[in-house]
Formats: sequence, structure tokens, C-alpha cells
Amino acid sequence: MAVRRKELLEVVSPPLLEHLRTNADTMVIDKASSVTISDILASACGDLRPAMTAVAQLANQDLVPGGIDGQLHMAEHPAGHLVLKWLLEQDMTLAEAGKEERFSRILVDAVGTDKLKSWVKVNRGAMVLCSLLNSYEKSVAAEVKEALQSIKGELSSLANNKGAEILLENLNK
Repeated sequence: MAVRRKELLEVVSPPLLEHLRTNADTMVIDKASSVTISDILASACGDLRPAMTAVAQLANQDLVPGGIDGQLHMAEHPAGHLVLKWLLEQDMTLAEAGKEERFSRILVDAVGTDKLKSWVKVNRGAMVLCSLLNSYEKSVAAEVKEALQSIKGELSSLANNKGAEILLENLNK
């Protein structure tokens, strides 16, 4: 059975990864298909980096709370922020499976810490930042923590943002 599973994954992985890479923009905001993103990346064999990069690039935009023309930033979107959190949490599973790719590193490299800091303005974005602070990839966690130290004062002044409150608690650990 394990041999058959491996054979099937070798056949279906390339088209699934290509589908994710080319359709990431619609998959991350569709509640039904967003769930499949982490499943594809957890199970597929081969180079995960292009598909992960396609997802991370969607987060490389300026975050305007409430969105622009009805389009929410991925970190604020109900499905999009979950995709980010799921993929960040999946780094440990990928490491245990012997895979080299880490979504946390790809995300931080794609977005940059300056843009990441703007995510504190929205509750869901702050929760994604908490996931980054608790990243399996320790260098990512340290880099994000260092970047967020410069805005600790701003975090405590964000009223009605439970995510910012939790993020501040994580920064003070």
C-alpha cells in the first residue's frame, strides 16, 4: 500500500503543484479550495518552493484595513489568513518528512519584515504574526520578533484588537 501511495503521489504531484502555483490567487480566497492548499503541500513530492512562493507572493501587498475596492489583504481575509497559519504550522511536518522547504522562510523573504509589521493593524494579521513568532524555523521567529520589537508601543495602543494583545504577550515571552 505504501508503494502504491508513493507511485500515485509521484504521478499527481507535478500537476497539483502546478495547479496551485497558477491558481493560488483564487484558491486562497475560496473557502472550499483553501483547505486543499495545505493538503497539497503536505503530501506532494517534488519541489514545493514554486507553489509556496506563489502563495507567499499574494501576501506581498500593502495591507489596508478593510481592503481596497472590496478586496481584503490575504492576512485579513477569512480564508486567506487561515491558509497562511496552516502553512506556517506545517513547517514542522515538512521537516519531519525530510523536506527542505519552509513556508515561514519563503513568506518572510517574499513579504519582508516592514510589510509584515503592518499586519498588526488587523486582528487576523496579528494572529498570523503570532504563528510566525512561534515558527518551527527558529531563524524566522527571531527575525520577526526583532522586527516587531520596534512597534511594541504601537501594539499596546491598538484598542479592540485581541490579536495585537496576544501578539504583545508573545513578544514579551
